[in-house]
Order: sequence, then C-alpha cells, then structure tokens
Amino acid sequence: IDKDGVVYIGSANAQFYAVKSDGSIKWQRAFGDLVDSAALIDDDGVLYVGSGDGHLYALNRQTGETKWTFQPKGGAFISWFEGNVAIGKDGLLYVGNDDFHLYGIDRKTGKELWSAQTGDQVWSAAAVDENGRAFFGCNDLKLRALDPANKSGDLDDSDMEWAQVTIGSVVSSPVVTQGGLVVVGSFDGHVYAFDKSTGEVAWIFATGDHVYASPAAAPDGTIYIP
Repeated sequence: IDKDGVVYIGSANAQFYAVKSDGSIKWQRAFGDLVDSAALIDDDGVLYVGSGDGHLYALNRQTGETKWTFQPKGGAFISWFEGNVAIGKDGLLYVGNDDFHLYGIDRKTGKELWSAQTGDQVWSAAAVDENGRAFFGCNDLKLRALDPANKSGDLDDSDMEWAQVTIGSVVSSPVVTQGGLVVVGSFDGHVYAFDKSTGEVAWIFATGDHVYASPAAAPDGTIYIP
C-alpha cells in the first residue's frame, strides 16, 4: 500500500493490479505466470515484485510500466519467484528463487551483484538488520546468515556467517528482534530463536503442526506467530 492508499497486488491469474482506495482499478498488467509474492515499494516509489514467469520486475507505480526485469540463473526444475523481495538500508534488494539461490540485486539497474547457492528452493523472504546482514530460510531445512559486505559473484555456504539446520523446510520469513534474536518457523512444527551473531539456539517453541507463517515481534519483545 503506498502513501496515497493505492493497493498493489498480484494474482494467480497472472495479473498484477494497482487498486485505488475506493476499489477501482488504477492500472493492471499481465505477467507471464502467477504472482505468489507480495510487492515491495522503495523510498523512490518504485515497485518490485517477482513472478512465476521467472522474472523480477521493477515497475513505475504510477503507470505500471517496466523499469527493468531480472532473470535468475535457472538450472533447477523451475525458476519461480515465490518469496517476497526485501531491501536493506543501502537499497540492496534481497530476493530468493526456486532455482536454489538468494540474489543480491542493484535496485537502480536490476543487475546481479551476487548470488548465494542453497540446497533447495528459497520461499522465505530475507530479514535484513541495520547492518545489512540477511537472514533467510530455505526448503533445504536451513536458516542462513549472510553478511554481503564486500561480496560479489557466486557464493555458497562457505560464505555464510552461520547456518542452522531444522528438521523441516524453512519457508517462514524470519524476524530480527530488538534483543538480537532471529526468530523463524519450520515445517518441523517448531519456532526457533537464534542469536543473530552466533547462530546459537536461544529457545525453541513447539506447536502442533508445521509453521508456514512468518513471525512478528512487538516492541516489548513478544513474538506472535500462527
């Protein structure tokens, strides 16, 4: 939702909509496949959204016109963008793809600055702390911590600050708390809190079934998660 109350939302009908606050359509445009992920609006008013057609789009929010598109490496069965785009304070875009990579993208040009290879699809949106460190889950059961400073090209787990393994896919998008924890859910039915610096487990909470949803942290430190 932008400052004017316009809602930007995609659909499985492969359409992306800008809907005014009165419910009327400001503009709509077609992508090549469904849109699973939510859009991001940056401080310049540019929209970023990924699609199942294997492209990340930067759009003019007033008109829906394309500023640039980014296409991932591919090489897996599919190259859908299913997770949401995240952005750091320096404007770096963090976006995961079904081709087993998390990408760092220059928001001005749409050029890849680096790509971090994982063992499976990345549906989890990265949580980015005040220093630009990214924490992201993956269907390969891991939550990873990456500091992208001075990194370029192809990265792998040897470039991570730490990685923790659960016994279920981590499609939940983590949250970084004011207390220095990274909290995330897993398909193994647990919510995990890790120390963001070391990756050590601070606590584990058991639910009754797999956790798909993403946690939210209140100012008093309370974690809310379905």
